[in-house]
Formats: sequence, structure tokens, C-alpha cells
Amino acid sequence: MILSKGARKCMRDSTGWCVPSVVLAATLLFVVPTADASSQQLLQGAREAAVVSEGHGPRVVYIFFDPNCPYCHLLYGTFQPLIRRDQLTVHWIPVGIVSPSSLGKVAAILDARSPAAALAYNESHYDARDDEGGIDEALPSRKTRALVRRNDRFLARAPVDAVPTTVMREASGRVLVIQGALSPLALQKALNTLPASSSLMGATGGGK
Repeated sequence: MILSKGARKCMRDSTGWCVPSVVLAATLLFVVPTADASSQQLLQGAREAAVVSEGHGPRVVYIFFDPNCPYCHLLYGTFQPLIRRDQLTVHWIPVGIVSPSSLGKVAAILDARSPAAALAYNESHYDARDDEGGIDEALPSRKTRALVRRNDRFLARAPVDAVPTTVMREASGRVLVIQGALSPLALQKALNTLPASSSLMGATGGGK
């Protein structure tokens, strides 16, 4: 998990050296009741955000990501075989919080003729050595810059301002917020809590 600049803290390792939390992999799991206002606001924000969508299944997942985030990259790869098999619709919500090039890469994805194909290119050409998304930066338009800032504000509603952040509504009606890149097994267990049809999404006023 990578924290936004405002949420990053200095952590001490066993030798006493200061290690930026941005280099630490962590998984935080929050299961929040439907009545919790902050998680409901996060879900509502996710539904209103600028997204890149994959899949056409009735089970809906929202994921805040940064094109340069290594844990987002891992999560993207984990989700690919699950989208068709588990009848998922995944809405990827791009934010620009990891590095100076993040905004330009988000612009290149959102403004592409096929944003989903642009996202796939970014991930298939990801440079794991330098933690850099594979797509070239584009000059963001005023509209795109506003959309990304809006997505950033929606992410700020999460328990921790960090990526990746996954949001979904369980069949029970509870909002599940996962921050970090889960293992395939843990992710599958979380997905098993989703409704098997779109009826609950419609009943709760779901948009995207």
C-alpha cells in the first residue's frame, strides 16, 4: 500500500533508521457497517468518480489506483482472471498521488480512445524496477485535471489516504473497504461476500 504525500510518515526500522512508509507493503482490512457515514460517502464518491471500467458482470467493485503504484499493479494482475470468471464489473478510479508523473499518466489513460486498453498497456509495460507505469505521460487538459482532483478528494474519505483502496458492498449490505493488495485467496474470500446479482445494487441506489 502506498500512502498519499499528506499521509506518509517516517517509520523506524530495527536499526533506528528512518524508513518512509511508502516503501512498506501493508494490507489493512476494514469491514464497516452500512450505517457508517464515512464508508457510505466513500462508496458514493466511488460511484460518482471518473473511472476506467472492465467487465460487465453484476458484481461491482471500485478500486482507487495510481498508475505508478506497485501494489496497484499487483492487484490489477490479480483481478484479471477473476473479472470474467466471477462475473465482475471493476471500476478503476485513477488518482495522482504517488509521484510527479502520476497525473500525466492518468491523463494519458482517461483521454485515450479506449481508456481500458490504455490502462492495460500501462500495466503490461509496468517497470517494476523503477515503480513506473508503462504509459507515456500526456499533458492533462483542464477538464482531466479537475476530474483527477475530484477523484483524489473522494479517496480522502477512506480510512487512510492510500492506494490501492478497494470498495464494494457485500450481499449483507455492509460496505467493505480494503486498503492494500490482498493475496488471490484473500481477495477471492472478499469477492465471495458480494451479491450474486445486481438486485441489491439497484435497491441501494447504485449508479455505475
